Amino acid sequence: MNLIKLAVVHWFPLEQYPPVTNLLDDFAASTPWKISAYSCTNVRGLAAYQHSGITLKRCSFPGGSILKRLFAYIAFPLIVFTRLLLSRPNMLLYVEPHSAFPVFLYCLVARRCRLFIHYHEYRDRDEYLQPGMRLVRFYHWLEKKHLFRRAEWISQTNEDRNRMFHEDFPQVDETKLRVLPNYPSADWGRGLRSTWVRDDQSLRLVYVGAVSLRDTFVGPLVDWLCGDEAPQNVTLDIYSYNSDRETREFLNSKSCEAVRFHLHGIDYHDIPSLLVDFHVGLILYKANSRNYVYNASNKLFEYLAMGLDVWFPPQMLGVRPYARADEEPRILETDFTNLREFDVTLRRQRAGLPIAACDYFCEAALKPLKLQMMQQSH
Repeated sequence: MNLIKLAVVHWFPLEQYPPVTNLLDDFAASTPWKISAYSCTNVRGLAAYQHSGITLKRCSFPGGSILKRLFAYIAFPLIVFTRLLLSRPNMLLYVEPHSAFPVFLYCLVARRCRLFIHYHEYRDRDEYLQPGMRLVRFYHWLEKKHLFRRAEWISQTNEDRNRMFHEDFPQVDETKLRVLPNYPSADWGRGLRSTWVRDDQSLRLVYVGAVSLRDTFVGPLVDWLCGDEAPQNVTLDIYSYNSDRETREFLNSKSCEAVRFHLHGIDYHDIPSLLVDFHVGLILYKANSRNYVYNASNKLFEYLAMGLDVWFPPQMLGVRPYARADEEPRILETDFTNLREFDVTLRRQRAGLPIAACDYFCEAALKPLKLQMMQQSH
């Protein structure tokens, strides 16, 4: 069997997408493959991803003047295509339609190169018609006309998104459609976990991720915790490097002892040591699109790996199949729009509940992809 030379093309900055860095880490650690990755520089001040077993090449992320943004959009596919020609990978994995164009160009000249496609998000067709999506709409057209037929693997993060993708593209061979969930590394389950042993009867809530007044329930939650009818000994820490000005101004203006806003977020690899000090991890999406209605967020599995209870809104149908109250950590549906009627006392104690097994780790989830890549490689 010839050495697999895998190239991963991921236009969005890798640091913002832990599932793909987990994939790169696992593949580099568990295979003898020669792996290269192509992405853009992150502009959010995050610690730069790197791995000694991966050749990583970056282009500039679009920013600044219109001309600079245009140059960056044009440069990425041309630079990546050139580097693919020089390195001659025999296997390609690209993530999201934003990454498709250099892959399409390379597949035109490397006819025997095998192609794999993964999506972090599900996109309704009308999303491609929104302002600012002209280039991505063209890339998606290339997917539909050429790349879907060429690919041997096309994955979404859960069964619901996979089903919706198949409904959108019934012409795609169903045997190609796979599920690749967003799980953390098994290392998350090997260290300390939230123990819920507290003498002060406090309830420490934490939210890690993008936050906005428009797309999440952070507004009513903060109003409840800082209002006249706030529950005693309940605190909330918000860690987010991704927030809009309106949301930041709201959170800074709603200063109270119960709520702390950490503007610069937290590095992904530091999250496990952070979460052990909390009781409950929050998922706050309003589910304004089908993508989020059927989203089993990676935060769900990260919170569970660390032993935290999870509260999620009823709008998120993708989390509901995991809901449970008879095992710990609990996964509890929570109406964040009606917190004044919420009995927090029932959420403070979980003593006596059996501990649920946790097997939501990326190493096992990635095995089918890895096996598919190894099959028929020669």
